[in-house]
Amino acid sequence: MLFGELKKHIKTGELYPAYLVTGEDAFLIASSLKFFRALAEPVPDFNLSEISAPESAATIIEACESLPLAGERRVVIVGQIGKTDLSAVGKYLDDPCPTTTLVFVSAKPEPVLAKIMPKLAVVDCSKLNRKTILSWIAANSKEYGAGITGSAAELLIDYCACDMSRISAELNKLCSYRVGGVISEEDVVQLTAPDVDFKIFALSEAVAGRNAGKAAAVLKNLTES
Repeated sequence: MLFGELKKHIKTGELYPAYLVTGEDAFLIASSLKFFRALAEPVPDFNLSEISAPESAATIIEACESLPLAGERRVVIVGQIGKTDLSAVGKYLDDPCPTTTLVFVSAKPEPVLAKIMPKLAVVDCSKLNRKTILSWIAANSKEYGAGITGSAAELLIDYCACDMSRISAELNKLCSYRVGGVISEEDVVQLTAPDVDFKIFALSEAVAGRNAGKAAAVLKNLTES
């Protein structure tokens, strides 16, 4: 499933025994894990286990087979899997604990996951398309107490190269600057540092358009940064 479908899926309550959260957008991965961690409420100290670089599959299985305390669900999040043999986890998933949600996290599916992939529901955290990001910016700018013009939102996406981690941080800063007002293109230019890829694109455009002044300015900015 795509990241945008995860929240709705979780609200149905019809959860899979195990998931793999994967993709190149760190912000979406972090947001996905936030949704899963919420399942361990109201007592995450008892019902949430986060395992990094597990020594063996037994460590994961032991955490999964523990029953939740003062809550309905236990959540086990596993990252940095490395070369851990997960064969035993595959057997566990043939008859999993019904009150446990197991979540693997990896920017790219690691080879050791290959054998159990058919038993995992994949949450795709690839970069969002432009239309979805524009909707997200519009909704979140309102939550932060500011508006934003369409052209400013477009420029913010370009400056941040569609990276949601940067877009989120920069939007928060822009909204703090324009709280109660509307963010303009000029605000984005003044307060947001363009991504290197955007600068290179701007340089190519200036050269193709024979705009020597703009090309020189962009090149100067690139070399200084």
